[in-house]
Order: sequence, then structure tokens, then C-alpha cells
Amino acid sequence: MKNIGLWLDTHKAYLITLTGLEATIERIDSEVETRERIPGEGDDQTRFKGGFGTQFVDHERTKEARVNNQKKEYFHRLTDEIMNADNIYIFGPAETKIDFKNHLESNKELFKKVVAIETADSMTENQLKAKVLAFFR
Repeated sequence: MKNIGLWLDTHKAYLITLTGLEATIERIDSEVETRERIPGEGDDQTRFKGGFGTQFVDHERTKEARVNNQKKEYFHRLTDEIMNADNIYIFGPAETKIDFKNHLESNKELFKKVVAIETADSMTENQLKAKVLAFFR
């Protein structure tokens, strides 16, 4: 039986895989943009000269669409990683875990394997392993 714990936030995910009493952990970095601007992005229409020099303006809808596409790609990568699990435990801070749950609902076979979704703060890798081991005992 393969049990998987998945801690995730917008920036990264930790995939904790249990096979028997052995736990392995893998970090998966997301490419979801937060407040950073992509170098070289923008043209004369998105930059304007102000009292403090050239300012960068990112149109809200453009950024929102870009972030949503980045999240979808991140969630697809995570889905591929947990596809062969028997049981899935999802946890993490903020709303990303809920967004991921909503993403999984489109795959009914995989969504049936989700046994719990909980809120959890940032943890060390050892704390993550211990939490997943304790959950599946």
C-alpha cells in the first residue's frame, strides 16, 4: 500500500511517500509568480515615467490570467506525482490546498483516494515525515 502526504503552498510542495514504515520526501518547486515581475516583460504601454523614474505597471487581468495558468500547471505536475497512490493526505497553510482539492475533483478516481485535508503551518522535513507517519498509523 502506498500512502502519500502532500504539504503544499503557492511556492513549493513536499511529497512524502510511505511504503511500509519507510518515508521518503521530495520537494517540488512551483513556478507560480507572486509579486515578482518577469525580466524584460512589458512594453511602452506598461511602463510609464513618473517622479521616481520608470515604473512598471502590470495589468491586473493579465497577471491574474498568468498566475491562474501557472497554478494549473503546478497542480497538473502534482497530480502526476500522486497518481499511483492508494491514499492521499493533503495539508498546508492558506488556500492553495483548497484550490488543489478543487482541481482534483475533476478526476473522480483520484479524488476518492483523498482521505483528509488539513491546515498546517510550515514545518521542517523531519516534522513533515513525522506528521504523515502519525496520520497513517
